[in-house]
Amino acid sequence: KTVAAAEAQRIGLASVSRDVFLDDERTAEAITRQLQTAIKLAQKQGSAVVIGHPYPVTLDVLERELPRLKAQGVEWIDLRSMISERGNQASAAHGKNGVYR
Repeated sequence: KTVAAAEAQRIGLASVSRDVFLDDERTAEAITRQLQTAIKLAQKQGSAVVIGHPYPVTLDVLERELPRLKAQGVEWIDLRSMISERGNQASAAHGKNGVYR
């Protein structure tokens, strides 16, 4: 159980939490699906935090797909900008009070 997001909110510490994990399944098809899930989520809620590992297959998918994001209305930003954008508020994907279960 992850409680970091809830604790950060409780004490007013700026933070963001993952919305989509890219490469739990290490295939190009699965990673591409997860990236598309992240894009849909970002379009729906205004932003999405995406994390993954530097596996060769993950990097290959990102190298292929990242140039296409702008055409889909998605802007890739750094975490500092995301913290500012979200204003330290948990999204619905973060579970109850920002706690993952």
